[in-house]
Amino acid sequence: MASPSSPPPSADTPVRAFPAGGGASLRWRRLEVPGARALILVLGGRGEPLEKYAEVERELVARGLEPWNLEWRGQGGSDRAPGLEGLGHVETFATYLDDLRAFVDGAVAPAADGRPVAILAHSMGGHTALRYLAADPHPGIARAVLVAPMLRLRTGAPPWLVPLVARWQVALRRGRRPARRERAPGGLAGNPWTRDHARLQRNLAFVRDNPALAATLPTWGWLAAALRSIDALLAPGVLEAVRVPVLAVLPGADRIVDNTVARRELPRVPDVRIVEVPGAEHELLMELDAARALFWTAFDAFLG
Repeated sequence: MASPSSPPPSADTPVRAFPAGGGASLRWRRLEVPGARALILVLGGRGEPLEKYAEVERELVARGLEPWNLEWRGQGGSDRAPGLEGLGHVETFATYLDDLRAFVDGAVAPAADGRPVAILAHSMGGHTALRYLAADPHPGIARAVLVAPMLRLRTGAPPWLVPLVARWQVALRRGRRPARRERAPGGLAGNPWTRDHARLQRNLAFVRDNPALAATLPTWGWLAAALRSIDALLAPGVLEAVRVPVLAVLPGADRIVDNTVARRELPRVPDVRIVEVPGAEHELLMELDAARALFWTAFDAFLG
């Protein structure tokens, strides 16, 4: 198993630019693996730069898979909305869906050359992947592994209140303002992301050394868009329309997304396997080795 303190596996791998809608440029990179049995599209969560998944990329390469890592617009080094460089903002999640569809159709699928394409997606990436798979995915997409997929956000407020406040803020033309205060980077105690001190410090150090790639605060507009997108995903007939096999891996102690909703709604997907990793926090792929080993065991059994 790779050490979390080891250097990025792809420091010499060029980060590329993909031309997306509206003239935006999205960062992505490909670790070319001669003879790879499949391509795998890596989709991070909200605010995550692609470099955060360097360790995961190494582990995918070791499995004979070729990672294609896409960074969502509005975060990392992908284009951000003018005047909102310090904030994560979209007016609608249709923007993410359009970007994902364009990237698969225009870059990933042509390079697959008949090989299957899998998806490995975390949190917001898992949510967006599910919406994509339920709509009109490229026929080359064969399987999807979703880690802590965002089917409901845990905000600490009553579920009925958050949409009302978000819509109210947008109606008052505050949609481009941050929806919460900045959190000071902390240590292991109390963080809702991972129990692994080494991986947490690695990620904090990376952002400290590369401030331009730092996670951005979500805006009220982003939150309102996320809640609308969750409603769209959970509407009758949507999850039932997903036609590829799905593995959903839920961190047992997740404090960011609501596992209760995931357990209730994901069985609507016709071919789904749900695995829960006890005690794990939201960023399961950045967790303690024992928790990550349970994830990789499920992953290997699913992809074969």
